[in-house]
Amino acid sequence: MLGFDLDFDLSHAFQRIADAVEGFLAKDAEPQPAPAYCSEQMKTMLRHLSHALHFGDPAWPHTESQAQLAIRYLEVTAKSLVWGQKHDDSIVACFLDEGGLSILIRALLTYQLPRSIKLQVYQSTCMIAQNAKEELFPEFLKGSEFTDLFLGDPEIDSEEFLQYFLSLIKTIALRAKPEAMHLLLTSNDFPVLRRALMLSAHGDQMVRTQARTAYLTILRGLLDAEVREKAIQLAQEMLPQLLEKFLWSQWASMAEAANRQNAPAFKAAALEEEDTFEHFTELILLGIPEITELVASTVAGAFLARLGCLLSPTLDSNLWNVQFTASYDAAIPYANSFMIVPSPKSGEVSVSESTMESEGHVDASGTSACTGEYPHDPQCGICEDVKTLELCPFNAALAWRTLASLTNIFRDANLGGAVLPLVELVTLPFVPTSLLTSIWQLKSGQPTKELAKFSEELAACAMEDVALSAWPGDVSKLKHEHWRCQLRSAPGLVRRDGEANPFRELLMSTLGTPGCGLSATSFISSPQCNMSSLHSVSTNTAAGMLMAQLQALYPRLLEDVQMIARPAMEAKEEEPNNNSGTLGSLAESISWLLTAAGFGNAECSLISDPGAISKMGE
Repeated sequence: MLGFDLDFDLSHAFQRIADAVEGFLAKDAEPQPAPAYCSEQMKTMLRHLSHALHFGDPAWPHTESQAQLAIRYLEVTAKSLVWGQKHDDSIVACFLDEGGLSILIRALLTYQLPRSIKLQVYQSTCMIAQNAKEELFPEFLKGSEFTDLFLGDPEIDSEEFLQYFLSLIKTIALRAKPEAMHLLLTSNDFPVLRRALMLSAHGDQMVRTQARTAYLTILRGLLDAEVREKAIQLAQEMLPQLLEKFLWSQWASMAEAANRQNAPAFKAAALEEEDTFEHFTELILLGIPEITELVASTVAGAFLARLGCLLSPTLDSNLWNVQFTASYDAAIPYANSFMIVPSPKSGEVSVSESTMESEGHVDASGTSACTGEYPHDPQCGICEDVKTLELCPFNAALAWRTLASLTNIFRDANLGGAVLPLVELVTLPFVPTSLLTSIWQLKSGQPTKELAKFSEELAACAMEDVALSAWPGDVSKLKHEHWRCQLRSAPGLVRRDGEANPFRELLMSTLGTPGCGLSATSFISSPQCNMSSLHSVSTNTAAGMLMAQLQALYPRLLEDVQMIARPAMEAKEEEPNNNSGTLGSLAESISWLLTAAGFGNAECSLISDPGAISKMGE
């Protein structure tokens, strides 16, 4: 058996352990020798790199040891500059005097540079930009190095290179103060903003998110008049095309996934669509009227064309060339115009072939790739996406689901009023003949006042929402009353110069499932599946989602105008009078729609039967 020595002194043992720990900590706390950084070393490294990184120079690295020396100098240069900002100003002065940043940027634009060296150039450049102190960073902007990089053709064909390049864009956007933004301009361009916009429709969500963060930051800091003018002009030139094409690609992907019953692919496309709608709200909430008008034009163009797919069996390619100004004044220059389905003018976008290929614009055969950020051909892919949707048996369900998704996301962003024009278009009894004609004229490429008016109305509603969101306190009642007045005065309530609304008739036929009536006086409940689920492409389920989103968006309004009946004891106002036998409000319209469609049977109320909506979806 094991025995224990009772005379063993535990206190002595613990003391020895404590002494050992104390000695270890004392040794660790001893000051470490300072790195051997100095201005002379910085000068030596930069002068070596200026030759070693310049293609054709005799010092170009031809051996592995030369390459490793260049990589070592690049790494030490960045660390030395960061250390020098805290301890030795002469190192910083030497870096600026020797043109250190110019050496690095020129290396990034040198395609012949070995990839291992170029990776270290990217790492060192990012480290320098991110760790530059507030007083040093503007010195980097005063030169043309960063604008040269963004105007040039850097190698970003690998994931690592692209991430470092994007990190530089984001760093500059976040660190450049509004009063220094003019340093990022050229005589006729805003290179860092252009690059961020180009990457905002990238196929990788992380890249999209970072690029959007970068240009949203820039757009929030538009204090200088010249910077503002060029930023808005560039956004008007590029954003609508990028967002609209990306949105149509998502819609086509959802249609293809629905046809194949591929649930994971449908969910991925649906989540990308939600991401695009959320980005619409981010742009609107910037509070910049020109950007709000741009988004309104994009949403109007996309959804009018999308709803047009429900009515038209074919759409020709001219659909994608329609342009119109917000005031429909031909004298207004292009810089102030918006396109219902935007496409840039020839020559307005100049991107080199190698950059297009590296960012996914050109496939191996040299043709424009539909997944690229900014294709050579503005019509690339969109017409095919339209055909995909029109031939899809779930076309109507996808349209209702998409409108429900837009309504949900705008409601969450307190921009519910911005979707009112679209709600009126699909629910009111009548559509002005001129607007219906204009939707058809999208095919012939003829701009009309009605399309401009629709876009202006959507933009005005969005601007009202933004203005109301800045008011102190709860403004929901004010919003609902304003929406109520707006809807009650809508021209689609009565047949003046209008026609029977074909979109509403289609929605009626969608909701008109025999054998399960939805009471117009009962609470409208959302189907028991989310919008990214493949089950949402059931026509009845999608229509139920849309009606549930309207209930969530306009809760009190729907009661006031009898879309959802208020209990008799709570009713304090009389029903609005009908005008010559016509429906007097949006609420009466939708209430009548539900009843006429066969949903007036209170015995199948969703209150008494929570499973009714799922039965309806089946």
